[in-house]
Amino acid sequence: MQIQIYDKNVSLEPSQREFILRRLEFAFDRFESKVRGLSLTLSDVNGPRGGKDKLCRLRMLLHENGEIVLSENSFT
Repeated sequence: MQIQIYDKNVSLEPSQREFILRRLEFAFDRFESKVRGLSLTLSDVNGPRGGKDKLCRLRMLLHENGEIVLSENSFT
């Protein structure tokens, strides 16, 4: 399963990126026969203006030509 991590206007340390990758591999390893790829995007909603509002979007590409997209906003 291919896993990609993108950050838009959010700085991720290499250790944070590695942690996210390990957690995704652990969580989705058992679904490898159904999921062919994962794409995680972390972004700052306000862009370069900063602020505490972040968006996390997980896109799962399925083997049967479908996809599932989950997103969560954080304002803390």
